Amino acid sequence: MTDDSSPHTVLEPTNPAYSEQALDSGAWARPTPPERRTDVRELAVALLLLVTVGLLYLANAATPPVDSEAGDLPGERLELRLQAQFELGVRSLLAPAVGEEDSDLLPGETSARRLEALAETTRDRIALVPVYMHLNPTEEAQDSALRDLTALAADDSLDSEIRSEAAVFAGLYRRPAVQPTAAQREQLVAVYGWFALLAFDDPQASEEARRITLALYGVALVLVLALLLGTGTCLVLLRRLARGQLRSAYRRRRVDAAGHGWPKTRLPFLETALLFLVAMTVIGGLIGLAMTSSGSHWLLLLNWTIVAVLFWPLARGRSWPELRSALGWHRGRGLVTEIGCGLVAYLAAMPLLAVGLVLTLILTRFTEKAPHHPIVDWLQEAGAGGIAVVVILAVVWAPLVEESLFRGSFYHYLRGRFGIAGSVLLVSLVFAAIHPQGLAGIPFLATLAAVLGLTREWRDSLVASVTLHMVHNALATLLLLVLTT
Repeated sequence: MTDDSSPHTVLEPTNPAYSEQALDSGAWARPTPPERRTDVRELAVALLLLVTVGLLYLANAATPPVDSEAGDLPGERLELRLQAQFELGVRSLLAPAVGEEDSDLLPGETSARRLEALAETTRDRIALVPVYMHLNPTEEAQDSALRDLTALAADDSLDSEIRSEAAVFAGLYRRPAVQPTAAQREQLVAVYGWFALLAFDDPQASEEARRITLALYGVALVLVLALLLGTGTCLVLLRRLARGQLRSAYRRRRVDAAGHGWPKTRLPFLETALLFLVAMTVIGGLIGLAMTSSGSHWLLLLNWTIVAVLFWPLARGRSWPELRSALGWHRGRGLVTEIGCGLVAYLAAMPLLAVGLVLTLILTRFTEKAPHHPIVDWLQEAGAGGIAVVVILAVVWAPLVEESLFRGSFYHYLRGRFGIAGSVLLVSLVFAAIHPQGLAGIPFLATLAAVLGLTREWRDSLVASVTLHMVHNALATLLLLVLTT
């Protein structure tokens, strides 16, 4: 019986034509392992790739210092708004069930401290005043808010617009209240968004807070159920793995459909990874500049031009069957089976993803910088057409292209030099580092990438990994749409 324990063992069929039956029956002969020397070109490409990844990470992690007058407008800060809406929504939902004598049970000082921790600018602090007033609707709180706003309005060190905004908000808490003019109201809504509507006692603001709170509770319930079901699925798969009932299709598929053996060198696939990251940086930067001047989200579709880089191995002499096999561009055991395996893998990954999320939350607490992806800003700013473009980018482009590059070309190269663990780890770290969520986002992203890598190893076909990636991005995008629109 053939020993397949070495990750570098190269197996070839006794029949040069690829045969799935021969693959399953173990009719394989062991040839002499190919030479695995590292040349200067390979080291150079690997070094350039490492430098590119480092620069991308630094560019994503670098953020300008925030002072009292800089930063995003409060109406554009999703995290601040969602936290405020959740605190108010909880109070609104609990208030009917809690009498006046038990009002201490409602969100109050603890909620205020959580919100204060998120306030980064003077405008953020102004925006939170109406939230505090709804959390603690007493005359004492109203007098305190009036004093704070009056002090800000008289602070000559602040920008004149901010002082003017503080004065308008202060007028709302005077006795009697001083209502803003139509122009002032429009300006406050433009800057403070939902917070301004709350200050004006607009019923829409309170209703949105309740809607967001119910949506978050619903998401939490779904996640708990998915975690329970996923834990059971994970245990079943681990049991099958321990019994030898789960085998790596990647390791067993040593030839492609045309009967070609593995190439002697996989350098073109490492070059593809480098070229992809360079192209993504250049084209992404140009798209960003163009969007800044035009504001058109349709420009994001230009990201599809990066797909051409995936065919670089063809220009370097690799055959089309070889490229398809390396990238996992085949149906595996059939599209339905592979799609089903992708769904099962995602469900089984829930416990791991939960651990990654906890680590991300811990890092967020220590770094005081929450992960933030540009897609959040795009969804808030885009119209219906722009939202469609962003959804296509997140749910179609990213799964297809990123899987072809990371779990396809890059993983194929690394897998020829390292074992499963080393290849999955390296690909996962690079995948996490180049995403624009910063340091805090790395644990969750790396965990997701590791699951995708193990899925590629399990199925060989990229269909399962793409399915998993699509489902994850679709759910995340749907949640963002619910919370931002």
